[in-house]
Amino acid sequence: PAMAFEKDYLSFVVCGSKGVGKSSVINSLSGYEMCRVGKSGSAVLVRHICTQDDRKLVFYETVTNEEAVFEMYEKCRDADLFLYCIDMRKKRFTRNDIETLRRISAVLGESFWSRCVLVLTKSNLVHVPRHLSRQEYHQMLYTNLLKTFRDILIHIAGVRKHTAYNISACAAGHCKTDRLIWYASDR
Repeated sequence: PAMAFEKDYLSFVVCGSKGVGKSSVINSLSGYEMCRVGKSGSAVLVRHICTQDDRKLVFYETVTNEEAVFEMYEKCRDADLFLYCIDMRKKRFTRNDIETLRRISAVLGESFWSRCVLVLTKSNLVHVPRHLSRQEYHQMLYTNLLKTFRDILIHIAGVRKHTAYNISACAAGHCKTDRLIWYASDR
């Protein structure tokens, strides 16, 4: 059976610090080279495409600064999916990331997190210690980053445990074909 939609488009917010791979994520999800990789533009960029069934996809790409969070509230608060991107090679959240998560919760409210997926970008570039397999090390990083993300939301941003623990994550990275590959999800 066909799925009934209330609106004629799907909207995505792709958020994260400069250089984490937001444009690559958008290009991968859309199937088109919509965003120039490595080029930062205005605080919020809107991109449109049509899919095979004529459903329009709207992408809001934003860096994580105070101005962008307020623009997200005005333009994106009803987005269907929120993708928070962090470079998996960093292995931790920066003070800027932590402040941004707190600010997003304060401005957009807890319900925004019920539509969130944590995207661990550039997983193919993670340096793997010799004593571990790539799969073991990726799983360890994935688990630690998702736990830390949830803990920040609960203890700093004031998000309820139930909401934070329902957030999924996936690791993504380029392969030889220059397409973004989505590795895993905890769901």
